[in-house]
Amino acid sequence: MLALIRQHPRAFIAALVIHLIMIALMAIGVDWETQPAAAPVKIVQATMVDVSKIREAEEQKQREEAAQRKKIEDDQKRKADEQRRKEDEQRRLEEQKHKEAEAKRQAELKKKQEADLKKKQEAEQQRKLEAEKKRKEEADRKRKEDAERKRKEEAERKRQEELAKLRAEEDRIRQEQMAAEQAQLQAAREREANREMDRYLGLIQQRVASKWVRPSGWRAGLECKILVRLVPGAAGGQVIDVRLTKSCGQPLFDRSVETAVFNASPLPLPKDQALASRFRELEFIFRPED
Repeated sequence: MLALIRQHPRAFIAALVIHLIMIALMAIGVDWETQPAAAPVKIVQATMVDVSKIREAEEQKQREEAAQRKKIEDDQKRKADEQRRKEDEQRRLEEQKHKEAEAKRQAELKKKQEADLKKKQEAEQQRKLEAEKKRKEEADRKRKEDAERKRKEEAERKRQEELAKLRAEEDRIRQEQMAAEQAQLQAAREREANREMDRYLGLIQQRVASKWVRPSGWRAGLECKILVRLVPGAAGGQVIDVRLTKSCGQPLFDRSVETAVFNASPLPLPKDQALASRFRELEFIFRPED
């Protein structure tokens, strides 16, 4: 009954109200004096329901259901906590086992490293001892070799000094002889060059004289000094400039000489290029009677 009421509370309340209304109408709507006797009416027994009790019962059930759910949740939480605790314990044990294994491995590794280090140090110490011994032996050998080398070098140095002195003396004598021969040869060449220059200078003066035109009023005994610049070429020396360095005192005579030099171009030069280069700048005295 209570379950039915909880499932359909509104229908129950509506039915209850209708029953109450019908009972009220029956109580006030029947005229007992005017109405004929009627057949006995079957009285419907209505049961009054206390809504507050229904609500209380419902709340009680909700509390029971909540308590049941809480119990189930508590059991599930307890089981989950227990499972988690077991897993944490298992994990802790595994971690502890792993740490112990790692600690053991590290201890063995450290022991091996210490052994290797000790072995390496002993080997290094032995190597140093052998290296020191070898270094001393090498130093002794080198010291002896250096002493022998210095002795030989000193002997060789003295020999080379003596040899150098002899060579220097021979070179000095040879250089003196060569210098004397060169000086003689140069002097001979210079004499030959001077003779050749004098010859060509005479030829140049003759050529200039052949091109000279006597100016009016000329008198014997006049002379002037002129500077001539030449450019050696295949045909002789081309005159590029004539300058009077000492005048005879008569401008007309001086100009006639300058004109004669330009007209005499090209002037005769030696075939030897080195000797011809000496005539690039030539200074000579012009005397008509010569």
